Amino acid sequence: MREKFFNTEGPMKPEQHYAIPSFARIDWQEIQCLIERERYFLLHAPRQTGKTTAMLEMVKALNEAHHYQAIYLNLESSQVARNDAELGDRQFCDTLLQGVRANYPGLFDERAARQIIAEAASMQRFRALLSWWALNSTRPIVLFLDEVDALIGDTLISLLRQL
Repeated sequence: MREKFFNTEGPMKPEQHYAIPSFARIDWQEIQCLIERERYFLLHAPRQTGKTTAMLEMVKALNEAHHYQAIYLNLESSQVARNDAELGDRQFCDTLLQGVRANYPGLFDERAARQIIAEAASMQRFRALLSWWALNSTRPIVLFLDEVDALIGDTLISLLRQL
């Protein structure tokens, strides 16, 4: 077994890293109330303080309770879209499809999802995909979007409007 160390890059893995559990640092009950009320919320803290780890732990807790379908998406790759909202929209959809494929295989029909994306209006693809998924999901969906602060201009505005 390897010796534990302090991690300053990427999500914490309790079996490998020294860590303070996320739920000891955030008000999990308040966040659950916000989720139950279908409210948006923001985790704001300095870099390398455990925001991603906290989101991953919340996703796990919500999914284990079997009331919600929670998923984590890192939108950092869409930073390259800059003011190209069309490109950003396609990347948001790809990120969602890749996240589902990697973490929740069989959650929904990817071919049907791609058809929804193909038929959606320009810069409305992500909303169309999320709407289709919500209509076909057996549980309410909770999205945890990481690195939204990396987006700028029209790409950021397009994402926020579609949500």
